[in-house]
Amino acid sequence: MITTESKATTFNFDFLIKEFNNSEEQLDHKLMQLYDKWKEERFTIGFTGHFSAGKSTLINALIKEELLPSSPIPTSANIVEVRYGEEETIFDLNDGRQAIEHEINLEHVNELAKNGEEVRSITVTKPIELLKNSVALMDTPGIDSSDDEEFKRTLANIHLIDYFVYVMDYNHVQSEVNFKFLRELQNNNIPFIIVVNQVDKHNENELLFDSFKKSLKDSCHSWTIEPKAVYYTSLINQNHPLNQLNDLEHFIQGQISNSKTLIENKMKLELDHLIEQWTQEKFTLNNYDYSELNDLRESNKRLIDEINTIKSDQELFLQNTTKELNKVLNNAYIMTFEARELAKSYLESLQPKFRVGKLFTQKKTEEERERRLEAFLSIIQERVKTEMVWHVRHLLTNQVKEFKLEENELINDLQQFTVKVTPQDLYQSVNLSAEVNGNSVLNYTNQLQKQLAQKVKQSVAPIINQMDDSVKSYYLSIINDLENQLMEIQNEIDQFNEVVNVEEKTEQYYQWLAEQTFENPSSNELIKKEYQEFNKNEAVHVQDLLVKSEDIQTRQDIQDASKKSVIDIDELVKHSEEILSYIKSIKPLQPFYQSLNRQLSKVNQSEMTIALFGAFSAGKSSFANAWVGGNVLPSSPNPTTAAINKICPVTQENAHEDVLVFYKTEDQMVDQLSRILSPFTSQSFTQLDDLIRFVRKNLERLTNQLSKTESSFVEAFIYGVEKSRNSLGKQVKITTNDFSKYVTVESISCFIEEIEVYYDCELTRQGVTLVDTPGADSIHARHTNTSFHYVKHSDAIIYVNYYNHAFSRADREFLIQLGRVKEAFALDKMFFILNASDLAKDEKELLLVKNYLNDQLMQYGIKKPSIYPLSSKQIMDGEESKEANRFFERFEQFIHSDSKELIASKLKDEQLRLKKFVGTTIEEAEQSTYLQNASINNMNSELDQFKHWVKEYDQNIFIKNINQEIDELTHYMKDRIYIQLNDLMKETINPATINLNGKKGREQLQVAIKKLLALLNQRLSNEFNATHILLDQRLTYSVKDWLSQVNNYITKQTHLSMLYNDVDSYHELEEDNDQVLLNSKEVDVLSQLYKNKKEFFEEQKVKDLYEELHSKTQDSISARINSMAQQLQIHYESEFNRVSTQLIDDYLVESNEIINQKQAIYKEPSILNEFKELNQMINS
Repeated sequence: MITTESKATTFNFDFLIKEFNNSEEQLDHKLMQLYDKWKEERFTIGFTGHFSAGKSTLINALIKEELLPSSPIPTSANIVEVRYGEEETIFDLNDGRQAIEHEINLEHVNELAKNGEEVRSITVTKPIELLKNSVALMDTPGIDSSDDEEFKRTLANIHLIDYFVYVMDYNHVQSEVNFKFLRELQNNNIPFIIVVNQVDKHNENELLFDSFKKSLKDSCHSWTIEPKAVYYTSLINQNHPLNQLNDLEHFIQGQISNSKTLIENKMKLELDHLIEQWTQEKFTLNNYDYSELNDLRESNKRLIDEINTIKSDQELFLQNTTKELNKVLNNAYIMTFEARELAKSYLESLQPKFRVGKLFTQKKTEEERERRLEAFLSIIQERVKTEMVWHVRHLLTNQVKEFKLEENELINDLQQFTVKVTPQDLYQSVNLSAEVNGNSVLNYTNQLQKQLAQKVKQSVAPIINQMDDSVKSYYLSIINDLENQLMEIQNEIDQFNEVVNVEEKTEQYYQWLAEQTFENPSSNELIKKEYQEFNKNEAVHVQDLLVKSEDIQTRQDIQDASKKSVIDIDELVKHSEEILSYIKSIKPLQPFYQSLNRQLSKVNQSEMTIALFGAFSAGKSSFANAWVGGNVLPSSPNPTTAAINKICPVTQENAHEDVLVFYKTEDQMVDQLSRILSPFTSQSFTQLDDLIRFVRKNLERLTNQLSKTESSFVEAFIYGVEKSRNSLGKQVKITTNDFSKYVTVESISCFIEEIEVYYDCELTRQGVTLVDTPGADSIHARHTNTSFHYVKHSDAIIYVNYYNHAFSRADREFLIQLGRVKEAFALDKMFFILNASDLAKDEKELLLVKNYLNDQLMQYGIKKPSIYPLSSKQIMDGEESKEANRFFERFEQFIHSDSKELIASKLKDEQLRLKKFVGTTIEEAEQSTYLQNASINNMNSELDQFKHWVKEYDQNIFIKNINQEIDELTHYMKDRIYIQLNDLMKETINPATINLNGKKGREQLQVAIKKLLALLNQRLSNEFNATHILLDQRLTYSVKDWLSQVNNYITKQTHLSMLYNDVDSYHELEEDNDQVLLNSKEVDVLSQLYKNKKEFFEEQKVKDLYEELHSKTQDSISARINSMAQQLQIHYESEFNRVSTQLIDDYLVESNEIINQKQAIYKEPSILNEFKELNQMINS
């Protein structure tokens, strides 16, 4: 602790507390916290990182005590700090009250550490050796927690932390959230180290450890992050060969030894920040705002540099174009082998002694010379056209596009540009005195190619000169515009004379504050008194804060969803096959044979698609590998699934371990990149060439503006486009040996749409295709749409969650939509895997995590989720696992029973229909001919009446029901989008995304608004896809209700058989979206609300923007959703009419055929006998 004497020679807190008296930003509160830190000489090491990465467990390992709650689920919703002292626990509440226990009750700590709503922080003191020199270890909530408030609590304590230990989960090292936070620390000059925990998960067979370390090092370099050190630890297996826990302990001891210097550096840094904040606040309060002056100066310099660059480019245009032209012509491949042979033949014909024939030699010789000339001239003309003219035209056309030379005459000249080769051109290079041999032919062709290149240059020169004039004119207009801007900026700078004086005063004031604080001694008596008042807190009893914890117990709703099938499918199939075999040759029963056989084929259909979902590094690929029993898909702690990977059953065309790679098309690449770039440019792209030029020209700027994931994708695209371009839109067959690079090398994988691996194993032999989808946190909107496709059309959905990271923000949006549509499916086809469950220290912890996962899924609307803890690693290692067996047994039941039960019920209905027809027909056959004819006439009459009834029946009531459902769903869609809009605005428009003042800040705001609009568009698309799935269910119900009414008429008014629904799929609908939420002009107007960061965020001008955004987007969102509703109404009315018409038409055809066969049955005793035998078979 600092003595009174030393305090007089350090920081002058008294001076600052007087100055901050009128602060609106609670600077005095921060100052008090810093005074407390300085007074106690407290050295604080902060532990942060992913939630459940092991921060609390690491602190416990360092202090050799189990003090902090540690669990695979979030345990710290507030700040928990461990200090040296007598045993005591202090609970500071968000409302300023305080509860103190003069003991350490771990149950109370565990309970209240999760209560972030009431408890701001918990301080635990105990005489622990590591902490005795005023050392504090601070445990913070996970920075990627799904609760935004927990992240804010971490940020709110950064000013008190001298050194950061950033803890990463081994499987989530490459998460972008890591590097964003670390860059913020580095930008604020806060020293930190990285600890990669759970290194025991590393599998050297999947990835070399040196490669893993290199990937982390490369990522840090890419983000310009420089940690003081990186350590790899295992807290489960401390004897693990890669464990560096001891080295980490030595490093921390070293920092503690140097704590005095580190505390002093931290205090100077944070006090300087407070002084800077107060200076800005004070001059803003006095109505001085000069934040734009620096921007104007920077703009002035930028414009001058830009004008000079353009002038240089203008002068170099002709030179660069000529250089490129020469390159094209020099690389032209004119003299092929065939051309050289014809050249030789041509040269021989020019020799003086050249003769053809013995009679009439002169005429024949001339004709042969002419023939050889024409042949040589023809090939040279063709080669010049394809190798020179076309390439020159392409080069100059690109120049026209790049410089926007939209002049019709110029474009027309380029389109018509050609070069005609004449006989004189060929003759000009001939050396008549040279003997025709290999060398002379080579010399001739070389000389001819140079001559032809020169002719092309002369022919194209007028066009290039015209382009040069146009470019100069184009540049001149740009320069004039820039010079006008420069003049305007200079005028604005001239008007800032007064502000310049204020700027000088501000700097003087800042220097005076710093001098008084750091160089003017003080006893700090004033702040000591203020601190005593500050430290007074209303007391509260801990028992008042505690809530009764729910005992961890097994819940019925998260156990197996297995159930005994109500239909014996094997017996039903066997019986159906016997019936089909018997009736196959009975002509009157052919309608029944066809429908029964159709339903049986569906039951026997063995092909199934199983889709795997989950955030990246949840272990989807490793789970798929464990299931098929081999290392098929690359699995790694780095993101690997950028494309869709399928493990498919082998076919006649594709053998075991064959791999088909499907490249994206050019249009897909253009669409994907356009979506990424749209917030940063108003330019639209339709051609890949235009995109390539734009990205290459702006790559440095884009790299700084894009998120790291996006910029990594764009850089990979540019790096790999030349190699992959010719493959776009194609498929290639490779082997598993080459497979990995198509998935893990981003400069290749970014061009891949889908990969099919053909693999023979027990699972695929059952007809199962496993689809490993991109992570739920994929940056690509197209991936989200693909995910919805598999949600709808796959036979089963398996969502893989990682044990130590059961949920993060990335999962949230996708799972919410999944929860909305879960009940729309005829059977529960969703399974939730809790992967890496072998990390559980005991059964109690495993059940705790399982219950937490269940609670989270229930919050997202997923009722009664089927959750299966298992370990891919254990399965691959061949270890016996009761939990894994439980999943596989349940899934076998799902494949062979659950998934077929719905179809089996239709098969059973077909049997019953046949049974009724056979029984009735046998009874009718015993009647007189008169009654039989009367029965047939009656059925014909009833069928006619049915046709009339159907025609007159008003089925609009069913369409109205669907439309009502559409109205309700789209109404609530608007509500959800408006609620999400508030969260999305905070996510995209915040001090981290907009941190500059003036014009540059406005540009950042424009980008942020465009990103907001892109996110809104994606949320609307997600809503549309989910609504489409729900309305398919509504359509099924409506068809069922309509069918009930139809059959009600049939059973009551006729003796006809009932109508069954044989339609089990509907047409797809893609949203026809041409709505623009906000146009570029509206975005520009909104960005004008921004002047500087302080006014915008600290004085809450951002709220004005939020209100404006809400107001302006409300109408366009409403119009977009109304348009969706209209599309859905048209689609589902059309689908209902299509299905009902198809069912009626098929029914009438079949009924007519059955009636027509009745008389044949009555007259043929043999058929009747077959019917009787069949009747016995059916009833047996």
